[in-house]
Amino acid sequence: MERIVIKGGHILKGTITTGGSKNNAVVLITPALLVDGIVTIKNVTNITVRDVLFGIVKLLNCDIELDGGVVKIDSTNLKHTLITQELSVELRASYYFMGYSLVNISMLKFIFQGM
Repeated sequence: MERIVIKGGHILKGTITTGGSKNNAVVLITPALLVDGIVTIKNVTNITVRDVLFGIVKLLNCDIELDGGVVKIDSTNLKHTLITQELSVELRASYYFMGYSLVNISMLKFIFQGM
């Protein structure tokens, strides 16, 4: 099994190529919020979770550009805010935002579906 080891103190940059599942590119939307600037993600399929994630990213005051399967996310003006219950319930995988929340605001508060 391959793994990526990240040691702190260095700026992360580069290109990641994913393959296989239609959800692979969607999973990269939330880590894009950790970058102060523009991130481009290619081969993002048109699935419901993508649009819900876009709604949350917009709620956080980030700009999103969608051109075919290419998404550009600009988190330069990101504002930390609570993800609404309406969006959390729509997003079965709201845990995607756990890493972002812990890194950026040292707080984690989610409303999980069925709770």
